Amino acid sequence: TKYVCAKKCVDLYKEYIEDCHNKFNSDFCYELEIFRNQFNTYISSETEFNDKDLYIPWNIFASKSVNLLIALVSVVVLSTFFFILYKVIIIYKPIHIAQTFLLHILI
Repeated sequence: TKYVCAKKCVDLYKEYIEDCHNKFNSDFCYELEIFRNQFNTYISSETEFNDKDLYIPWNIFASKSVNLLIALVSVVVLSTFFFILYKVIIIYKPIHIAQTFLLHILI
């Protein structure tokens, strides 16, 4: 039946997407993404599959270098933010102390 064939396609996709992650073959991953889009379009258009769970989820592939780059940029941005925040607090703390001192003298 169509359902059995569609289920086999989903299982094969899940198997091949693991190869895509392990071997870092971008052309293969791109073709799998095209297949996923075509398959999901077909499944949503067929009426006999409406109650079945055959939708292939979006499986984004990111290389290790991209993950490392995201982590590195995040650390640099957070470090810079906290350094600037620290400097602002040091600059405005004496001003706040002086204002408080003057306020107590005037009262």
